[in-house]
Amino acid sequence: MELAEKIGNRPAAKKLGLEESNIRDWRKRKGELEKMPGYKMTKRHAKPKWIKLETTLAEWFLDRQSRKLYVTTNMVKEKGMEIAAKMGIYFIDLLRLYISW
Repeated sequence: MELAEKIGNRPAAKKLGLEESNIRDWRKRKGELEKMPGYKMTKRHAKPKWIKLETTLAEWFLDRQSRKLYVTTNMVKEKGMEIAAKMGIYFIDLLRLYISW
């Protein structure tokens, strides 16, 4: 941000190999970004939509992990779909769940 403040958004973006829109966004959010801890410079993590599903799936995963059982990404997705179906989450929501996991 300091470079952009000195030489402008476009030249700074070009020099750093970034999109100018990123520089503009960071400058708009400068105050918010400066208040964040040094290890967290983003707000990407949304709260889980289905907390019970997330908790149940995490418990299943940790149980398998503690027993040193093999767990793949597809196994986690399939188990998530199975748990969701038992909870009555509809197909369109399951599709979104499958894609985002």
